[in-house]
Amino acid sequence: VEEDVSSIAANEPDFLAQHFSRARVSDAACNYFERAGERGAARSNFAEAVAHFESAIGETVSLTDEGERPRRELSLLLKLGPPLTVMLGPQDAKVEKAYERGCNLAKSLGDETARFKATWGLWYSANIGHKLKKARDCAEELKAMGEGSSDVEILLEALHGRGSTASLEGYGPVAVAA
Repeated sequence: VEEDVSSIAANEPDFLAQHFSRARVSDAACNYFERAGERGAARSNFAEAVAHFESAIGETVSLTDEGERPRRELSLLLKLGPPLTVMLGPQDAKVEKAYERGCNLAKSLGDETARFKATWGLWYSANIGHKLKKARDCAEELKAMGEGSSDVEILLEALHGRGSTASLEGYGPVAVAA
C-alpha cells in the first residue's frame, strides 16, 4: 500500500492534491498542487501548470502557519509567472498582477532574491507591453538591487533590462551606463 501511495504521489500529484483539498488538509493539498504544477511545467503543459499553481496559491489562504503563508505564496507566484507568461504572453494583465503581488510579498518578507525575480518579471511584462514608465521604474529598481548585490550576474541582468527599456524609449547606449 505504501508503494502505491508513493507511486501516486510521484505520477499523479494532482490526484492527491484534489483529495487533500476536499478534505481541507491545505498544507498537503498545497504541496501536491505545487508538485503537479512543476510536473506540468516540466512537460511544457503550461495550462496544466498554471491551473495547479493557481490551485496551490488558493490553498495558501487556509494554511495553519500564518508566518508560512506569504513565503509559500511568494514561492508559488514565482513558479506561476513563467508558464503564465508563455501561455498568455508577457504583457497580459494576469502576468503583471502575479509579478506585482510577488514584488509586494518579497519586499514585505525582505527576500531580495525573490524580489529581484519578481521585479524582473514585472519589468519584462511592462517592457513587452510598452508600458515604458513602469518598465523604466522596474529597470531602475533592478539596477539598484544589482548594485547592492555581490553577484555580478544580477547587475548584468539589471543593466540588460535598463538598456532594453532605454532602447524602446529611443535612447542610445549612453543611457545604459551604470
